[in-house]
Amino acid sequence: MIQVQDEGLFSVLIVDDEPTIRFGLKNSIDWNELGCSVVGLASTAKEALAIASAAAPDIMITDIRMPEMDGLELIRRIKAEQSHTRFIILSGYDDFNYAKQAISLGVENFLLKPLSKTELSETIKKAIDKIRSTKDNMHPELYEFQESARILFLQQLANGNISSDDEVKSGIGKFGLNLRFQPAIAMVLIMHEQIGKDTLKKIRNTLSDGGFDYFEKDGNSIVCMSNNDFSVCMHAARLISSLSPSITIGIGEKAGSPADISSSLQKAMLAVSYSIYDQNRKIYDPGIITDGDPRFLPSNSNHGKLSEAILRDDPDSSIMEFINWFFSQLMYIPTPPPSYVKGMCFSLYVDTLRTVQNALHANEKSFKEIDYSQFNNLYSLDKIKRYMYELFVDLKNRQIPEIRLANDPVIYQAKKYIEDNISLDITAQEIAGKLDLNAAYFSAYFKQKTGDTFRNYINNKKNERAKELLQDFQLSIEEIAIALGYSDYRSFCRNFKKMNGLPPAAYRKTSGI
Repeated sequence: MIQVQDEGLFSVLIVDDEPTIRFGLKNSIDWNELGCSVVGLASTAKEALAIASAAAPDIMITDIRMPEMDGLELIRRIKAEQSHTRFIILSGYDDFNYAKQAISLGVENFLLKPLSKTELSETIKKAIDKIRSTKDNMHPELYEFQESARILFLQQLANGNISSDDEVKSGIGKFGLNLRFQPAIAMVLIMHEQIGKDTLKKIRNTLSDGGFDYFEKDGNSIVCMSNNDFSVCMHAARLISSLSPSITIGIGEKAGSPADISSSLQKAMLAVSYSIYDQNRKIYDPGIITDGDPRFLPSNSNHGKLSEAILRDDPDSSIMEFINWFFSQLMYIPTPPPSYVKGMCFSLYVDTLRTVQNALHANEKSFKEIDYSQFNNLYSLDKIKRYMYELFVDLKNRQIPEIRLANDPVIYQAKKYIEDNISLDITAQEIAGKLDLNAAYFSAYFKQKTGDTFRNYINNKKNERAKELLQDFQLSIEEIAIALGYSDYRSFCRNFKKMNGLPPAAYRKTSGI
């Protein structure tokens, strides 16, 4: 018989073929005062093995003489799977051979019936002290290795990569998890903004006190697992109300066992994604998930209208108008699945980019890629709309002019010549001659296309290069001046100070060189 373990307590399994002993031990000892919770009562070794496999107890109290298998063999089998479990043997016989074998197995104590409650309580306390001491005194590298292995097991469990019940049971025992092989539920905490170390520590302590097994994922979420759905709801409310209002929590549906907990986590993640519609609500469960076929699809997104506005360089307000219309079409129900909303946004960007790319005959590498990780972490509908608006405005106002400029043969060749000959004293007449252009015409054309005068552009490029060279402390300032085409060291220092507010030597010091 398996019972639900109370939060934060050491789990105890009682094994004895006499009902009076089993129930007597369960009811006559104040387990809560000892910091323990009885998770199972077994009348046979076979039954004890099944319970131990599912419950992975911290402490097992067992009779030594039972039908089919004695207590010593039972201990050997459990130790092979669960090295963390501590054992206490009960016996009605003062048998030295049994006691000697018990000692060789590392048993905490060999107690004779009738039992002394005081002696049993003291033995349990010593067992608990050893469990704690083992954790506290573990070599840091070994502890780190075991902790990494535990987290990896939880991650595989959460991802559905462990399907074997035996493998799940083995992992629960091997890593001493609070999780038991019983119906289980997943909870996910999403942190929308940077959380301080103290607050994060409080969150971890709350999860540990609540008996959760958890791991931190992607730097902005924590995946939690438990067998107790009431505890999950209670601690979710506690986390929101007393610790951090900047987190949102998703709770999944209860799965049949930890082996199926990935389905619970998927529902938790899907539920919490609906937080984009309501910034005041902090806890989400699968009841919020909606379905229904949308009417608005990529085929009728009208992205051609947006592409034309971008290529014509229409006012930014025209892009906002389109974005508002686009999002109004997405709301075929008040809260459509967030994955649909984000998927349609991706589709709009890809289709618009392809149209613009074809119109400009530009390589796709010329365009800025969408930051999918940043986009996926947006947690409100307004932020998603704003992100899409800024994406298209940037395409219209910055990327397209840059692409057109890069495709201008005069500007491209002029910039390349400057880049290749930054160490020379370059003049407009020099470049105009290489391009078979009049110097005055070239200077006017350069300003029209780049928005900057030719001389100012060169000065900025030399200044950028000067800052790079100043990071190399093996170069003297005189050598840097010569490398940048200055005929005299003082002219370089004067121009550098004019552009940066500091002479080169002082700039080098402030840069940590």
